Amino acid sequence: MKLNPLARTTFGIAATAAVASVGLGAAPASADITNLTVACVRSYGTSEPCEASEIGLHVTDLTPVWITVNGTALAGSPFIPRQDNYGIHVNLTLDCRMTPLHVVAMQKSASGTITSQQSADLSPDYTVGNLVMGHLTGSSAGGSSAAVNDANAGSAESAGCHVKSQY
Repeated sequence: MKLNPLARTTFGIAATAAVASVGLGAAPASADITNLTVACVRSYGTSEPCEASEIGLHVTDLTPVWITVNGTALAGSPFIPRQDNYGIHVNLTLDCRMTPLHVVAMQKSASGTITSQQSADLSPDYTVGNLVMGHLTGSSAGGSSAAVNDANAGSAESAGCHVKSQY
């Protein structure tokens, strides 16, 4: 009589182990994007508008990465990740300064199937609209007149984003 409950417990453990190994085996053997960030680059300690935007991307292998910003592929895509002491990554500095950004990064298999994808957003403190309105209303929160004159130069709405540097 005591063997019967023992047999059920043993079977339950064996069945659980078998199900767990099947679940592990089903995972795709492909590269993954592990982290994607978009940040505003500005002088340390200031609250001025962004000087540039930066994309930081960490991956698990050297598979090329396609990056789109606000629905448009960045010139230079796909980007080849580089490996150094900090891991495997793609770091880009963009000329977009005062535009909300929606960034999508993806890796594809040789057949073109997307194997990994992540997205990130940036809403800068200063946009072209609030700089111009601040200047027109005399608000100190609007930034400098030089920033207003220069506002559209860093706007993705007027020119799109371009890669300034890759490191």
